[in-house]
Amino acid sequence: MPATFVRADGCVQLGPAVTCDGFSPNSPVRIQSHVHADHLKDFERSKGNQRYIICTQATHDLLCAEFDADLPWRRRQWMILPADGTYHHVADLEVCVGLFSAGHMIGSAVSAARYADGSHYVFTSDFAWPLHNLPVRPDVLVVDATYGDPANIRNYSPTDVVHRFQQVVQEQHSVGSIVVTGYRGRLQYALQLMADLFKGPYLVSRHVADTLQEYMSHQGFHVDTHKLGTPTAQEIAKDGRFIALIEARDRTDLLSVQAANRIFLSAFMVPPEDPVRVLPNGVTRVALTDHADFLGTIELIKAIEPAALIADGTRGGNAEALAAFVEAELRIPSTSFAEPTSPAWGMH
Repeated sequence: MPATFVRADGCVQLGPAVTCDGFSPNSPVRIQSHVHADHLKDFERSKGNQRYIICTQATHDLLCAEFDADLPWRRRQWMILPADGTYHHVADLEVCVGLFSAGHMIGSAVSAARYADGSHYVFTSDFAWPLHNLPVRPDVLVVDATYGDPANIRNYSPTDVVHRFQQVVQEQHSVGSIVVTGYRGRLQYALQLMADLFKGPYLVSRHVADTLQEYMSHQGFHVDTHKLGTPTAQEIAKDGRFIALIEARDRTDLLSVQAANRIFLSAFMVPPEDPVRVLPNGVTRVALTDHADFLGTIELIKAIEPAALIADGTRGGNAEALAAFVEAELRIPSTSFAEPTSPAWGMH
C-alpha cells in the first residue's frame, strides 16, 4: 500500500504517522482540518487511540463548544498550531506538521506532513480560492474534488455574491420574515454580512446556537440572537418580522418556522452566470460558498506543484474528471482511487 492514500470512508493517510479527518490505529497523529460533520469521521476513536490531535485554535474552540464533555481536559493530546505555514516537530516522532489557512471556514487548514527522510505530503481538505500561503512541491497532494468537474466554473466573483446576497435579503426583508438555511460556517458568515443592514431580531437553530459565540469571537462581530424553541423566540416567530438562520441538519427547527421567504446558501443548482436562482418552490438559492470552483482548484494545484496527485471524491464531487484533467493538461501523474475500508483498520 502506498504511503499516502485516500480511504473509501474519507480518511486521508499522509505517510505512516499521520491521518487527516479520519482514524487509523497504526497512526499516532490525527490532523483535524475543520469541523464540518463529513470530516469528523471516527473522531471519538481518535480521541481514545491516537496520541495527538492537531488542529488550529478556532477548530479546537468549535469542537469544545459542541462536544465539550471531555475535550478541554485532554490537554496532552491536543497540539494546537497556527495556520501560518510553519512546520512543527511532533514530539517523539520523525515527522513535522504544518497547517496553512484554507479559507473555507474559521479554523480550516490545508495540512502538510514532512518526514525525516525528506518525504512530504499535503491534503487540502475543503478550500477557498485565492489562497496566498501554501505548501509547495510535495511528493503527493491529496486535493478535494467537490468541484472537480470542468463544468463547475463560476462567472462571478465572491464580491459579486456578497453584493447579490445582501440585495436579496434587503428585498425579501421589506416584505416579510426570512429563513436562511445552509451549512456550518456559511450561516455564521451570512449573519456577519447582515448584521450591519438589519438590527434583527435574529433567530437561530440549535447547532447554530451551540457554536455562535466562537464564530463571533474569531470573526470579530457581535449580534444578539434568540435560540429557536425558547419562549422569546416563539413570541418573535408568532408576532414579529425576523430573520432565522437554520443549519440544514436542524430539520425540526426548519419545519417549525413559518416565513414568507426562504434562502438556501449553496453554489449547487445555481447557474454559472448569476449567483442567485429562484426555484419553482419559491426558495432562493444564493451561491454564498466557501468552496473554490474548478478553475480555483486547478490554480491551487498549479501553485502547490505536486509530484503526484490524488483527487479525493469520498465526500462528493467528480474526482475522476479532476484526475483525468490534471494528468492530461498539467502533466502530473494523478489518480482518483480510494482504498477500500477494511475491518482490519478497526472500522465499522
